[in-house]
Amino acid sequence: MREPNREYISTSEAARILRVSRITVWNKIEQRKLRAIKVGNRYMIRRSDLAKVAEILIMRRVHRHDPADIFKELKKIF
Repeated sequence: MREPNREYISTSEAARILRVSRITVWNKIEQRKLRAIKVGNRYMIRRSDLAKVAEILIMRRVHRHDPADIFKELKKIF
């Protein structure tokens, strides 16, 4: 279960939030489109950095749909 006050999240959780695969998250990190820190052999993503990427993805998805959906999607992140 997600802890609401955690500043960093795993690539698995980021993938679930963004509704993409973990490989996509790793690729975005490698392409420097998503900031992350390496802790041991894992990448950890700051929640605020993920929110920026999520907003872009959501805007792309919602652009073709009801604009009110963006708020529903952003609430899932926070």
